[in-house]
Amino acid sequence: MTPAFHYQLSAFFTFVVNAFLVCWILKKNGLASGLSRRFVFYCSAIAAWAIFVWICTISKNYAVAYFFGRLTHIAAALIPVFFLQFVLLFLGTHQKPFEKRSLLIAYAVELFFITLLVIKPNLILGQLSHKLSFPWFPDAGILYTPWMASFFIVVSYTHLLILLALFKTHEQRRKQLRFFFTGNLIGYIGGIGCFLPVYSLPIFPFPYGAYGVVLFTLVTTYAIIQYRFMDVNLAITRTAVFMAVYAAILGLPLFGALTYQDLLEKNLGHRWWVYLLVGYAGLTTAAHYINLYFQRRAEDRLLVEQRRYQSVLRQASQGMVSIKDLDKLLRLIVHLLTQKVRIKHAAVYLWEPQVKKFVLSASRQWPVKEAAPSFPEDHPLVEYIHWNRKAIVSEELQMQVRSGEKNLQSVVSSMRVLQAAVLVPSFTEDRCEGFLLLGDKISDKLFTPDDLQVFEVLASQAALAIQNAQFYEELKRTQTDLFQTAKMASLGHMAGGMSHQINNRFHVLTILAGTLKSVMKDSDPSQLPGERLKELWGKAVETLGKLEDNAVRGGDIVKTLLRFSRPAGEYKAVTMAQILATAKEVSQFRINISLVDIIEQVPGDIPPVRGDLNQLADSCFNLLTNAYDAIQKKGTMIQSGQISPSPNDPVPFRGKIVVRVYMEKKDDQPTKVVLEIQDNGTGMMASELDSLFIPFFTTKATAQKGTGLGLYVIQRIVEQHGGSIKAASKYGAGTTFIMRLPVFEGGVPA
Repeated sequence: MTPAFHYQLSAFFTFVVNAFLVCWILKKNGLASGLSRRFVFYCSAIAAWAIFVWICTISKNYAVAYFFGRLTHIAAALIPVFFLQFVLLFLGTHQKPFEKRSLLIAYAVELFFITLLVIKPNLILGQLSHKLSFPWFPDAGILYTPWMASFFIVVSYTHLLILLALFKTHEQRRKQLRFFFTGNLIGYIGGIGCFLPVYSLPIFPFPYGAYGVVLFTLVTTYAIIQYRFMDVNLAITRTAVFMAVYAAILGLPLFGALTYQDLLEKNLGHRWWVYLLVGYAGLTTAAHYINLYFQRRAEDRLLVEQRRYQSVLRQASQGMVSIKDLDKLLRLIVHLLTQKVRIKHAAVYLWEPQVKKFVLSASRQWPVKEAAPSFPEDHPLVEYIHWNRKAIVSEELQMQVRSGEKNLQSVVSSMRVLQAAVLVPSFTEDRCEGFLLLGDKISDKLFTPDDLQVFEVLASQAALAIQNAQFYEELKRTQTDLFQTAKMASLGHMAGGMSHQINNRFHVLTILAGTLKSVMKDSDPSQLPGERLKELWGKAVETLGKLEDNAVRGGDIVKTLLRFSRPAGEYKAVTMAQILATAKEVSQFRINISLVDIIEQVPGDIPPVRGDLNQLADSCFNLLTNAYDAIQKKGTMIQSGQISPSPNDPVPFRGKIVVRVYMEKKDDQPTKVVLEIQDNGTGMMASELDSLFIPFFTTKATAQKGTGLGLYVIQRIVEQHGGSIKAASKYGAGTTFIMRLPVFEGGVPA
């Protein structure tokens, strides 16, 4: 192949790759960002120069070739100033006086040469001539060398700025600059070869050095993918692989066929292209599978670390929603980010409705020493989070500020205070639940778009898990209120019995004290004989003993009341005997023991359960009082003729409550302790049984008898203890409640 062929091929590929890069950045970022805008101008100038070179060198018409030769050099004049402007903005030095003057001088010089190319092109470009196998190629005019010198000076100065910045910045930014410096240096060295034919110099790097411009674009693209010059993702890699594979498999055979067309016609005839089409059918199929193979290989190399994140975080995300403890969930999130993803520090901010601010809720290895700042809804950082709704990269924000977007300065300052490299918001619909703050990677690598995608998935799952945990905590608070409501309702039902018991004690105390006082008042110890004095002394001791017993009994009643109303404590090992004893102790103020027979079948070898004694005793108390109410109701209905006694009921009717405890085993090991409370009361119909545990459903006649909260509360208590409760009933025969609680593993009863 001739040197001209390599020259034209490299120019064409330079145009394709740069044009694709421009289109992709425009699609992804638009021209809103100053940095993206400058980079688009720079790549557009290179793409324009390349396509004009290609048209100029393939054209066989003198006028067309000369016209595009002028356009080639106009586009080439723009390349160094766009390059300098982009680099100054990227380095953040575009506002410095010397750099601003340098850019203005560069623009003025290149504008002068562009003006000459428009109105007096022969001063820069001479006549076109046949050289180095080109149909036409321009000669150098009198000012061509000064134009080339200005190009070289601006490009060299810009590379010097990048090189100096390499020694003054941190490691992550150094990697960005290193790749960008290398890519541009290769491109410009290779590009020199594109101008040497003007001087009729077929020396290195022409013609193969022309491919250096293509190589520049590929290196720059790699820097964008790997080190986030812009917000461009893996699609560039896939597209680059696609272009390379199809260019090699389909493009090269076509160029070869066109190059050796005469030879093909001689050997295959004038329909040689039919063979080419048949071959292309097979090559197209092969290209598809080869493209997939190389894309997988490229992605595997590019995303090896990110896929490790994905595997870990995907598993964690699936399990997050099952964690009901909010503190445990938040600790898990920051642990995963610091240990598994290997980030230097991490923190979680959540919205607190009470203070109407985002406040620090969890952190790990966070370097912020002073009090953690909080953020109200109108804070610039929070407003930017709601506007952006995507992961925020501190480095990119700083670039935008350097490019002139001063309104983001307060957001950058907040990120700097938080020492966050990345902020990832957690949204559920339009509501921001909170945000994750991530420090730099331990490896000092920059975050890639694929990293951010993984973190956004994690944040999305975390938002749902946090919402679930908050809902569960709110439910626990609501249930606690329900428990206390049910207790207060039970206390209200017991008030009559308890006041009667306490009044009895005070009445007895009054009588005993009054009697003793009367006897002592009417007797003069000095006038009494010894036997009478001794008898009186013994009577006083006996009366004081009765006073003490009744006072203690009154105190026991108050203690029982206080213990019953006490909030739940921590779970411990408790026995069913303890639970039932506490329940019976309280129920004596609600149940007339003389009217029912309570039969207990509680073996001594029943293992303890893990739970709260007060809550479980309250549950049993409610079941016992419900059984007593059902028995009383049945007795009244039998007397009025509304119902007949069942065959198993004693005659005359008398209430019976059977309390039965036994174990369930699996592989000869006890797993559940079962409590059955059976009564011979009215029982329930099937429709009532189905609604038994629905809140506020009650079978009792009036609100004074029941609130409908008792059985719902009991069910929630039992479920919180890891157990279950169900009921079996037959109308007219009675009801049995069956409660299953898991055996306490280890420990001794409290």
